Amino acid sequence: MIPRNFNFQATPQISTLDRVVDAVSRKTQAPVLLVHSCALAVASVVFQNRYVIEVPEVGTRPLSLYMLAIAESGERKSTVYDLLAKPIREFEAQQRLQSDVLGKKYQTEHEIWEERTTHLRKKAVKDPSFTKELDEHIKAKPLKPVAKRLLHSDVSPQAIPRLLAENRSIGLFSDEAAGKINGNHAMGDLTLVNTLWGGRMDSAERVESSLSVDDPRLSMMLMLQPKAFKKLLEIKGESLRDVGFFSRFYVCYPQSTQGNRYIDKSQPLATQSNAALEAFYDRLKGELEASALGEVAGAEKNVLKLTPEATDAWINYFNEIEGRIGYGGDLVNFRDYASKEAEKVARLSALLHLIEGRQGDIALDMLNLAIDFSRMYLDEFKRLLHVPTEQEILTRDAEELYNTISRRFREKRITSMPKREIVNFCNNKFRKNRAYLNQLVDALHEERWLFTCYVIGSSGKRTEHITLDSRNEGLVFNHSVNYFPNMNQQMPQQQYLLNMNQQMLQQQYLPNMNQQMPQQQYLPNMNVMM
Repeated sequence: MIPRNFNFQATPQISTLDRVVDAVSRKTQAPVLLVHSCALAVASVVFQNRYVIEVPEVGTRPLSLYMLAIAESGERKSTVYDLLAKPIREFEAQQRLQSDVLGKKYQTEHEIWEERTTHLRKKAVKDPSFTKELDEHIKAKPLKPVAKRLLHSDVSPQAIPRLLAENRSIGLFSDEAAGKINGNHAMGDLTLVNTLWGGRMDSAERVESSLSVDDPRLSMMLMLQPKAFKKLLEIKGESLRDVGFFSRFYVCYPQSTQGNRYIDKSQPLATQSNAALEAFYDRLKGELEASALGEVAGAEKNVLKLTPEATDAWINYFNEIEGRIGYGGDLVNFRDYASKEAEKVARLSALLHLIEGRQGDIALDMLNLAIDFSRMYLDEFKRLLHVPTEQEILTRDAEELYNTISRRFREKRITSMPKREIVNFCNNKFRKNRAYLNQLVDALHEERWLFTCYVIGSSGKRTEHITLDSRNEGLVFNHSVNYFPNMNQQMPQQQYLLNMNQQMLQQQYLPNMNQQMPQQQYLPNMNVMM
C-alpha cells in the first residue's frame, strides 16, 4: 500500500471545518486528512447527543461517525487529537468539579435518606399503613452524581455498555487501535459496534441485565499503523467486510508529512489559524453546554432534515452508488462498503450544518460538500482494499521483470543476452512458472520495452537474444564480426552506455539516439544477414 496525497484542496473551501483543519494542520504539520478525520470524529461526539438526521426513505438516524485512519508512528496523531478535543476535555474537567461539589451535598442527603428509611421500616413493621409511604421514600433515593465523561481510550467489551449506562453518548478514541479490532478488546465484539452505530444496543449485548440504555450514541476515531492494518486485513479482513464493519467507517491512509515539517519563522497566517480554531472551540463549547442543560430538562432529540434541493441531490447520489455496485460498475467489489455510503453522506451533511452554526434545514451546499468529502474517503477505501485484476498483475510483474533485466544489463555492461538466460537471474516466482515468464517477456516485447535480435554462433546455430535497443530489433549478427566479436563481451562503461537509448550520455555521441540513420553508419563493418 503506497500512501498518496489526499486531494483535500479539491473540495470547495467554504466551511468552518475547512478552516479549522487548515489551522490544525499548520500548527501540527500532521497530514491534512488525518486532521480532517479527527475533526469530524470530535464534532460527532459533541453533536450526536442532541441531534438526529431524517434520511430520505430511511427514517431518523444518529449523527455518529466512525473514523479509521492508517498512519505511521510519529505522525503526531495524539497531538492532533489533543488539540481538537480540547473543548471536550475542558468540559469534562468542569463536570468533575461540579461532581465534587454535588458529591458533598449527596452525602448529606443520602445519610438523611437512610435514617428516614430505617425509621419508616420500623413503623411499617408495627403498622402496615406505613408501607406505601416507605415505598415512595425508597423511590426518592438520592442519585449519586457522576462526572460526565465523553471520551474514552482503553476499554474492554464489558465496559462499553456500562459506560453508556452512565452516559448514553460517548466517544472512543485510540491512536493504537490494532488490539481493539483484532484482539480481545472493545472492537472484538463487532455486533456491538455495528448496532451502536445505528443508535441502539440489544439486550443480548448487555453485560448485566439491569443495564438499560435508551438511544445510545457512540462515535469512534481509531488509528492504526500500516503494518498493523495489513495484518488485520490478513487475519480478519474477510470477516470484517462480511459483517459490515468497514462499511460504517470512513477509512483513510494519508501521505506522511515526515521529512517536510520545517519550522516557518514568519508564520504569517498564525493569527488567522488561531482565530479559526477558537471559533471551532466556541461552537463545540456552546453545544456541550446546551446538551448538558437539555439532559437535565429531559429534552427530545432535534430532528434535522434536508431541504427539497438537498433531498434531490442525496437521492441522485444514492442512485449513482446503486448503479456503481452493479456488475461492471467500479464498486462491484466494494458493495459491502458502499452499502452505507448514502447514509454516511446524510450524517456528514448534518454535522457540517451544525459546525457552521446554521439553523433550519440542511441546505444543498452542505449536502454537496458532504458528498465531496465522502467520495474522497470512498476512493481511499477502494485504493486500500483494491484487488488487482489479472491484467494489473501482469503489468506489475512485467515491470518488475523489466527492471530486473535492465539492472542485469547495467551490471554486466552488455547490449544483449540469450533469452533463455533470463530464468537464471529473475525472481523465483517467475522461475517456477516458465510459461508465465514467457508470457511476461512477450508482453514486454509487444509494448516495445524489450526487443529481439539473433546471434549466429561459431557452430552456425542461431540463438535468440533480447536487447533494450530498439535499433537491434530483428537483426541477425555473426559472432565473428569486427565490431563486437562477442555481443556479451565486457565493454568499457562509456561504450556500453552509447548503445542504450535510455542513458544520459547519448547526446555526447549522437545528438538524438532516436534519429533515423543510414544503416551502414549504425553498423560499421558488421555483416548484416537477411
